[in-house]
Amino acid sequence: MAQNTNTTDTRQLKEEKLYNFLQKALDDYDNGERKNLNLLTEEVCQKNKDKELLKMWMNCFQKKIFSFNNNQVQKQLSEKQIQLEQGQKKYLSDLIVFRMPYLDYDQGPNNHIELLPVFEKFILQLVSKNQNVYIQSIFSHLLDNLVPISYNLKQIGKANEQQITVLDKVFNGKQEVIENIRNIMSKYQINNLNEYKQLEQQDQDFMKIIFSYHPNGAHKMQNFEKIILGQQLFGENIQKLFFIQKQNGTKEDISYLKSNNENSPQEQEKQNMVDSMARKLDWLMLIFFEYINNQFQVTPQQSKQKIIKNTQKQQSDSDSSDESDSEAQIQQQIKKNSQQITQSEQKQLLSEKSFLFDPKKKFNQQQQKRFFNSLLEIFQSDILITHECKFVQFLIFKLCQLDYENCELFISALIKKIQIKSNTIYLQTKINSTFYLMSFVARSNFLAPQTIFKTLTFIMTYISDYLVSNEDRQSLEYEREEMLKEHQLLYYNIQMIMYIVIYRHRNLDDNQLEQICLFLEQNIPKSFKVLNFIQPQVLIQFQMMLKNHYKHKFKNLLVLFIQHQLDHNNYQKQKYSANEKEKLQLYLYYPFDPYLLQYSEIYIKDIYLYWEDAQKQNNQNVAQSPLLCSTAHSSPSDLYKELEEIEEEIQQKQSQENQYQNKKKQKRNKKNKQKVSQQLEEMDSSISVEQNQMMNYNMDDSNSSEQQESQKINSSQYQKTMEEDQISSSSSIQKEYTNKYKKYRKQSFDHAIIQTNKKVQKLLQKQKYQQGKQELKEQQTVSKKVKLNV
Repeated sequence: MAQNTNTTDTRQLKEEKLYNFLQKALDDYDNGERKNLNLLTEEVCQKNKDKELLKMWMNCFQKKIFSFNNNQVQKQLSEKQIQLEQGQKKYLSDLIVFRMPYLDYDQGPNNHIELLPVFEKFILQLVSKNQNVYIQSIFSHLLDNLVPISYNLKQIGKANEQQITVLDKVFNGKQEVIENIRNIMSKYQINNLNEYKQLEQQDQDFMKIIFSYHPNGAHKMQNFEKIILGQQLFGENIQKLFFIQKQNGTKEDISYLKSNNENSPQEQEKQNMVDSMARKLDWLMLIFFEYINNQFQVTPQQSKQKIIKNTQKQQSDSDSSDESDSEAQIQQQIKKNSQQITQSEQKQLLSEKSFLFDPKKKFNQQQQKRFFNSLLEIFQSDILITHECKFVQFLIFKLCQLDYENCELFISALIKKIQIKSNTIYLQTKINSTFYLMSFVARSNFLAPQTIFKTLTFIMTYISDYLVSNEDRQSLEYEREEMLKEHQLLYYNIQMIMYIVIYRHRNLDDNQLEQICLFLEQNIPKSFKVLNFIQPQVLIQFQMMLKNHYKHKFKNLLVLFIQHQLDHNNYQKQKYSANEKEKLQLYLYYPFDPYLLQYSEIYIKDIYLYWEDAQKQNNQNVAQSPLLCSTAHSSPSDLYKELEEIEEEIQQKQSQENQYQNKKKQKRNKKNKQKVSQQLEEMDSSISVEQNQMMNYNMDDSNSSEQQESQKINSSQYQKTMEEDQISSSSSIQKEYTNKYKKYRKQSFDHAIIQTNKKVQKLLQKQKYQQGKQELKEQQTVSKKVKLNV
């Protein structure tokens, strides 16, 4: 008892601290300071949040709202003022009620269509803008209809605590039933996607009773033979899953969560609430889109005809058509669940729009810019920081299509948020900016190809700067969780490049696509093991895109992805659980996923790039989107075979290139040798000519000396009168002169030979230098061509 009292006191102290922080955050928010509110939003919206702490937050919100309501009653404010002010105070309460995973189970169901609370904050912000008179008139008459849905958590908790009996075994609530099912799943070890395990008879009987409560149980249990357990790429992760094996050998997956939850009265009530919210929001978005069209010079009469035509078409299509692709299936499900708008309601809606929108009052160009800047400011201050915002952002999407300058402003605003280096902006806001930029560039079919490539260039520049600034951390060893926490913004940006290229690679020319793929090939290996954290469906679709369209152009990049997939298959066999693996992957959010509101969709579908349209551009018959479905993993043997084929092709290409280069080099060497031999022959001939000239000169010199001797002999009579010593001295002088002359001629000849040899050597050195320089240039160009071709 004492221990329980201590835990209760500790919980109350924690809850009191949270309430004080909430009080301060709301007071600061009223004074224009958003810092604490942003911290609170990030804290509440964290993934895998602790369940008990969420309940504490919920109690704080309820306490705050209760005290606020009492204060408003005392002040005796008007009903409209209470709604306007209470909407801001209820912002965090709605955020936790509508957009967090349901509190009663650990993993589901997800918040697919919690629509109104996200839009409510935006509506109240717009109403507070005095300059937008038309917007006030739009929302003032609809404000009474925008009743936020509130769940009675206490009643749901009591329903979950009721005892459930299955096969004479009593469970205290649904949570114990789910825990027992998970214990059954943990008994059987499965190593790969193609392996299945048959359940023991006791487990078979238990699961058969559970699956009898499945909403499609009667259909799924037809031709039932046995229940087996296998693995499947479920959402973002590979998880264990039950399958119904039919008598003909086929297998069909079945969810135990649906068996426990979807048939309950609470779930049906919740679905009815969601349908009602979707219908109200559809009306509201329809009116807002019509207002934008009216103010941006689109006539109301055109929009009316378009609405009526689309409404009739969708009502007829809902009875006759059966969509095959995943996005259309979701849209068809929304149509079935939503209440249909009657013809009288259509007329009333159109007449209201005719009253609200005066066709004579249009925005001029300056007012249009002011309107978009106001909307962009609201987007940055409120929508961007909201966790998994729904549908509101499509107003920006529409305005960007009406004026391309708005489009560039929106993209530049998101890029600035991503690239800012100061700590004045939260990391989650930067990550949300990557989500919006990625989804916008991929899904807007009105973007010019140059804008797409320019956006990708900015992202690549940011990644390059990040890698340069963190180059010294490449050698550090991280745990996987530490690495993800440290470099997650880098990972999100690389993932953004892949996602955009998957959708828009046909809008890029060969040179642009080559730059992007070469950038990825060079930077992925040094990007802190980025492929371990990117979402598997993005990696698989990017790999398929390379394989189907650019296999022969970007082989090295394709080999990089195949090798990672093989390593990833080995990683899947490690000891990590499914939840741990989920924590080691990037969270993914697509703000501009297909617009699923039935009647207001007409303003979006003509300017929106659907997955099937992207595949038509690619000449592919791929019916499923990488965003909404799982892609089957290839077996390791197939991957190894594919890797070997690519490597063989690369080796063949390299050998062919080497043979061509060797032949080219041999021809070049042969030509160079011929030139050098020809030059040497010319030099030898010139030297021989000079030697002959010198020999002739020496012969002439010797002849002249002989003539002098003969003259002396002939004049012997005269010389006899001279003394013998004089004759001998004159002959010695003559001999000395001759020797000196010969020596001089020999030195000059040797000098000429030396100079000639020097010239020859210089010429040869110059030729070798030019030849080596030319070969180096050719090798560089060849290596570049090889890289580009590979």
